[in-house]
Amino acid sequence: MTMIPDFSKSYFRFYIDFEGRQAISLSHKPPTRTNRTRITLESICEIVHRPTKRSTTYALSAACKTEQVGAGKNALWLMPNADVIFVISNDGQAGIIKSWHKNNPGVMRFPESLGPQPERMFFRTDDNFDAAALEVAEVEAAPLTDFDSVTRAILGSRPIISRIAYADGEFDVRIDQPVKTINIAERDELMQTDTGPIIVPDLSPERVKSAKLEIEVFDLAYSAWHRPDWAEFIINAPMAIGRGVSANHYSRPRHVEPTRNTLFVVGNA
Repeated sequence: MTMIPDFSKSYFRFYIDFEGRQAISLSHKPPTRTNRTRITLESICEIVHRPTKRSTTYALSAACKTEQVGAGKNALWLMPNADVIFVISNDGQAGIIKSWHKNNPGVMRFPESLGPQPERMFFRTDDNFDAAALEVAEVEAAPLTDFDSVTRAILGSRPIISRIAYADGEFDVRIDQPVKTINIAERDELMQTDTGPIIVPDLSPERVKSAKLEIEVFDLAYSAWHRPDWAEFIINAPMAIGRGVSANHYSRPRHVEPTRNTLFVVGNA
């Protein structure tokens, strides 16, 4: 048995006291005086820097929409509306990734003197939250080591977790995610995951050097694999949709090889 993340009981939590601070990520004046939030997690990524043995855990939250918590009738959704997803670490780093109907729509922060809303905003948690915590619960699970055990798990009802691990330069990367969609072709003895979103680090020297915080190296992606030694991601990136207009879309493939891919089923196989 192996201990893996229990995504059904893992959360990102934060608290903001608007009477004591000006939040840097809002585009409206809050209708309430405080906000305490609990968000489930979509994926977890551990990065180990081998030369220093530094290990950092990062997580991607479930998505939400830009809203006014506590506003009156017909005023809960901010327009234009954006997808919002949080990235959080266990060492005090945080990020907010937003996507509108198009890139750079001109939505202003509150107050407007802060300038336009960025699509990617990264900071120390103390810069935007009065309290923030990444809570990762664990559960016992069994690795699925052959096609028959994978088939039984897919035909069953227990949660399945995908783990993709690989080396990238000086770093070791491990990505865990709940398997939401999985395909099986019995006659070919083949299964394939297709699930997300997750966070995937771009640990190229250029990306690492340009990042003020390590959390800035992450991209949103979906993952797919059907072999134990390679995986493919589809990265969320700006995509042209007209003259001078782009929108974020899962549109940039990335192949990683070699990897160590494993499926786990919660409980005994």
